[in-house]
Amino acid sequence: MSDQSRPPRILDVAKLAGVSVATVSRTLSNPAIVSEATRRAVEEAIAQTGYTLNFTARNLRQQQVGGVLALVPNLANPFFSQILSGISEVLRRHHLSLLVMDTTAVPDQPAMTVLAPYLNRSRSDGVIVLDGRLDPGLFDRPGCPPLVQACEWIEGLAAPRVLADNAGGGRLAAAHLTGLGHRRILHLTGPGDSSLTHARRQGFLQGLAQAGLPEPGPH
Repeated sequence: MSDQSRPPRILDVAKLAGVSVATVSRTLSNPAIVSEATRRAVEEAIAQTGYTLNFTARNLRQQQVGGVLALVPNLANPFFSQILSGISEVLRRHHLSLLVMDTTAVPDQPAMTVLAPYLNRSRSDGVIVLDGRLDPGLFDRPGCPPLVQACEWIEGLAAPRVLADNAGGGRLAAAHLTGLGHRRILHLTGPGDSSLTHARRQGFLQGLAQAGLPEPGPH
C-alpha cells in the first residue's frame, strides 16, 4: 500500500498488481496488447491506490502539448456545436484536449496577429481548420503543427480535407425540385467568400443544366 503522505505512483500500482512498471505503462497506453488477467489486475490496483496518470509529465516526455486547436469562423453558429462535440469526444479517447478559437472574434485585428501565436507546437499538437476564408500563408510558418481542413477548405492550402459533398448536395436539391416540375427556383446563397457557397452554387447550376433549365440571374 502506498504512503498516504504522497500521491500514489505507478510503482505502487505495479507492486500491488504483481507486475512490472513497464507492464502497467503498456496496460494504460495500449490495453489490447496485454492479457485480460493482467489488465484486470492493473485496473484493480489503480482503483485501490487511487493512481492517476500524470498527463503533463507524459506530454513532456513525448514532447507533446496534449491539445488540438480548432479554428472556427463563428462560435455563435450552432452548426459547429455538434462538430466540436464530436471532435472533443474522439480526442478524449486519446487523452487530448480540444482548444477552440473563434477566427472572427477580433474583427479589427488581422488573423496573422491574433492566430499566429497559437500556430506552433508549443501551443498545440495539431490544428483543425474549419474556416475557409483564412489566408493559406497563415499556416506556412516554421513550427506550425500538422493541419486538417474540415467542412470548409482554403484554396492553395496543401493539407488533408474532411468534407461533405457540397456540390453533390446542390445537384440533388436542384434535381428534387425540377423533378417535382418546378421551373422557377430561387437559390439563397451563403457568404460570397465562402468555399461552401461556391461549391453548393456550382452543384445547383449543374442540376439545373441537367434538367435543361438556364442559369438563373441574380435577384
